[in-house]
Amino acid sequence: MGHIHVPTYEIFPNNNDEEVFYCNLGSWKHTVKRTTVKNKTKFLKRTQISYFIVKESNKSLNTQFIIKDMI
Repeated sequence: MGHIHVPTYEIFPNNNDEEVFYCNLGSWKHTVKRTTVKNKTKFLKRTQISYFIVKESNKSLNTQFIIKDMI
């Protein structure tokens, strides 16, 4: 697992004049996925990043943690 040592956060307004907080945790990890192309097994290197989003709605906070595969 890697770390960019620069965790960041951004605040974005949404359409309802409420704020959305984007938090980049600054971490990533390499993964290997197996796939089949034309009846041959191939292995693809991917990188997973993680971040979370906090949205304010009706005076409550909703959180979403996301892990995304990057090529």
